[in-house]
Order: sequence, then structure tokens, then C-alpha cells
Amino acid sequence: MKNKLQRIAKVVLCCFLLIALSCETDNTFSEQDVKMIEAKTWFDKYQANGINYELFQDLEYKWSEANITKSEDGTETIIVPVIELKEDKEEIWSQKLYLYKLDEGNFKALLFEIYPDKDVLASSQKIDGGDFNGYIATWDLKMGFVRASRFKNNQVVENGIVAVVSIDKKTGKAPAILPCVDDMCQTGPGGLGDAVQLRPVVVKGPSTGTPSSYFGPRTPVTGGTSPGGFTTPGGGGSGGSSTSANANAIEDKIDDSKLDPCAKATLEKLKNLKQNDIASMISKFASNSSIFSLNIQTGKVTKSTNDAETSIISLYNYNITLSTNYINGVMEGEINSPPTTLSLATTLTHEIIHAYLLSVVDEYKTLNSSTICDFPTLYDAYVVQNTPKGGSKAQIDAQHDLIAEKYVNSIASTIQELNTDSPVTSGYPNQVYLDIAWAGLEGTYIFNKNYPNDPNDKNYNDRNRILSRGSIEKYNKPRGNQSPLGKPCK
Repeated sequence: MKNKLQRIAKVVLCCFLLIALSCETDNTFSEQDVKMIEAKTWFDKYQANGINYELFQDLEYKWSEANITKSEDGTETIIVPVIELKEDKEEIWSQKLYLYKLDEGNFKALLFEIYPDKDVLASSQKIDGGDFNGYIATWDLKMGFVRASRFKNNQVVENGIVAVVSIDKKTGKAPAILPCVDDMCQTGPGGLGDAVQLRPVVVKGPSTGTPSSYFGPRTPVTGGTSPGGFTTPGGGGSGGSSTSANANAIEDKIDDSKLDPCAKATLEKLKNLKQNDIASMISKFASNSSIFSLNIQTGKVTKSTNDAETSIISLYNYNITLSTNYINGVMEGEINSPPTTLSLATTLTHEIIHAYLLSVVDEYKTLNSSTICDFPTLYDAYVVQNTPKGGSKAQIDAQHDLIAEKYVNSIASTIQELNTDSPVTSGYPNQVYLDIAWAGLEGTYIFNKNYPNDPNDKNYNDRNRILSRGSIEKYNKPRGNQSPLGKPCK
């Protein structure tokens, strides 16, 4: 009987140990699983929040092969391979989704395209091999191109841009990518050269051309970063960053000597935000803008109902005038109702984007700029200019949506950080700041399409909410149960 009890005890002990070991193993795996589930949950929400950039509408991700690592700056990073659409299976380029952990439940998403040099050893074709040779491009899935660089012996040697263009049927070559009109395009040894074809772009559905992805060299780099630095959230210093050198130059060239004290203080704060300053805002909206000069002043505008106006002085030289009546709060019968700093920031950022659109007109010479200085007409012309010729209505509408999303998110992120003194780390500005930014598109095709002035439309209440919030900040007065979020000038 005693032996029988001993045998039973041994069996029970073995079962207990097996269960304990099994639970310990489960816990080890569950920690990884929880992180993956958290990242995928965030990413699914991110994907559903508006359309993706045209090139990345239907990407497939290999979540089963994702791995968790740390970027060079210490940021916890989840790398998810992408199932690439390749014209030829022998192509060696690849795409990887990087999800950077910002805080609990929040991430930053970037897509990296890696183009190894075909003529080097296999060991030099890997970005983690210590001797990478080739190109790396960074994309924001919603906004589009962020940065790109050429690597030699594991160091950035040249920064550039990546664009998808169709090969010219007559010459068999790509047309020039973004005409070189600024001092960031350098010629001579190591400087600006011919565009380099990276890969054919597989197009789903009918296509009128043969599109390919090209790297357009812009500036040589000395002492550039490594691939590990380049793939950190900020881009690794000299190897590239989410804020372009041109955008920083634009910010530096702003002359605010004729601004009133309140607007001047607001502009100065916009220049010095930690994450979404003016240069960053311009880069988010258009990463490859030419350098232009801005004179911003307080004064009389040509149309008394305008808060501000942007006009052309000369080529790449523009003037922004904030209405004296707007600054003093005597607009439209409202006496002694100066705007909040949030309203001022919104007006300033809107007019700076307005100036950028004028610079594009100057650069491409495809429009008669003297007739389209008003923002809605200029904005719609810009969208048309950035839509492939012969595009369907659906494609044109998609381009309107894409550019509106760039405009709204870039401005909303900037004004939210200004008003809260806290960067928008999640990538999602609060709805109230999105509303304020959307109000800047009033009168454009996309605003009227999404928020028609029709009481029977499902979005009519949203339209009223958007326009009402702009007025609340403009006059620094509550409406109904809504109060100003911005602060009065001190």
C-alpha cells in the first residue's frame, strides 16, 4: 500500500512539474504575443484611418515573420516583412514595415524600401551585414515620401528623392525628377547626377505608361549615418530626417520684422516646436519643396473680410499680410474680440502652405499665378497638377483625399503641439485640431464634397462643427456649449 501511494505521489509530482514548465513556457511566448497583438491592433486602426498613399494601398504583411528588436537609439521596434509586388521574382529589393513603440498602445509607422547594389557581394546587400551598398527609401504610408539615401560601405554618401514616373517612350529614359531650381541641387563630382532606376512598379488595373521608381540625387554627404541610424525613428542625423534641409531654409528665411507683437510671438513659438515646427509641417505636406522667402507682416488686406492674404513679390518671394482688423478683433461687426493664439497659429500655418503652393506654380510654370492667388482655386489647381493625366474620376478624387489628408494632418499636428506644449506622438491629432485645420479648406472641392452645405447631408452637422470651431477661436468667444481652446495674447 505504501509503495502504491509513493507511485501515485511521483505521478502527481511529475504532472505538476510538467504543468509548471508548460505555464512558464507559455508566459515566455505570451510576452512576445502581447507586444505583437498590441502593435497589430494599433496598425489596423492606423490603416483604417483614411486612405494610404497611392503606392501602398494594398500591401500584404507577413506578421508571422515579424520580429521585435531595438533601433540604434534604443526605441523598441517591430519589423514586419512585406510581400512585395515584383515584376520579376529575381529582383532583390525588399520592403519592411517598421513600427516604433512610442508609449503604451502608441506607435510610429514607417515603410522602408531597400535596394541593394546588384554588383556587390551578397554580404554587402544586407542592411544588417555591416557593409551595405545600395539605396534605402523611407515612406510614410499616409503621406508618401519622407527621405532617401545612397549608401557605400555602410555609410550614407548622397541624399536624394524617390519618385515614381513613367519612362519616356521616345528616349527610353525617365524624365527629369523635380527640376533643380534651388541651391540644394549640386553639380560636379559627387553632386547631382542622372536619376537611377530602382525598380519597375507593378500597377494593378489599366495603365497608360510603364512606371518605375527612381532615385534622384540631390546632395552629397560627408560622414553620413549607417543603415542602422537611417532606420531609427528620426533618421539618424546627417543621413536624413523627416524635416528636409529646404524646409529648414524656408523657416530661417522668414522676415517677421513688421508683425505685431502677439503674432510675432506665436510665429516664434511655431518655429521652435519640438516635433511639428514650421519646417516639419512643410516637409509633411511636401518633402521636396524649393526654397522661397517669406515676408510676414500685419497690415491692410485687399478684401476686408479676409483674415490674411498671401501675394507674390517676385520669383520665390512672397508676402503674407495678417489683417489689422483680424489682429485687433474688429471683424464682421465683432468689436474687441482679438483671436486666440490658436487661431493665429492656424492662420499663419495656412498662409505658409498657401505660399508653398505659389512656389510650385512658380517652379512648374503651368498655371497663370496672377489669376489664382485665392487659396481654394490655387489648392484645387495644385491637386490637378499632381494627378496623372487621363486619370479617372475615382483617381482624381483619391488624389484630392490624399492631399487634403496631408494638409489637415500637418497643420493639425503643429497647432495641437503649439496649444498643448506636447508633441503628437501617436500620429493622430485630436479631432478638435483636425476640425480647425479642415476649416482652412473651406471653399475647396474636397471640403464641399465631404461637407456639403446641405442640411439633408449626413455630414452637415460635421460641417457646422468645423466652421463653428474656427469662429470660436477667431473671436475668442464661446458658442453654445463650446469654449475657446486657445489662449488670449499676453
